[in-house]
Amino acid sequence: MVQKLSLRRYTVDVDSSVLGAACDGYEHRYMAVREQTHDPELFTPNIDDLCDTVEQLNSSSAAHTARLDPLKEFTLPHRDLRYDEAIEMFKTEYNRQYADGAEEALRKNLLLQHMRFTSAGNREGATF
Repeated sequence: MVQKLSLRRYTVDVDSSVLGAACDGYEHRYMAVREQTHDPELFTPNIDDLCDTVEQLNSSSAAHTARLDPLKEFTLPHRDLRYDEAIEMFKTEYNRQYADGAEEALRKNLLLQHMRFTSAGNREGATF
């Protein structure tokens, strides 16, 4: 049985006391939304039949978790910790010091957007 639901959009805007209102956000648009019942076998695939190679990931690593569940960061009540790690690595590698917290927040937001863009492209199969 297929039942149509009225939900068509899911929008999130991020307000920051440093960067201002609506400094970040995203929107998912759905052409059609429907509820379906699937065969339980669908969720227990034989990985050897479906994959040429299998890679083990560490679920406690922020970078690996992002690969396992790329949309999880959009449902967290706080910013994903991998962006904190990324900005700290960037500051260390390039010996960056920012004038104040506002500049660091701006730079972190730019790095976050860049990482999201690159990750989205890589999920689509693009190479950068």
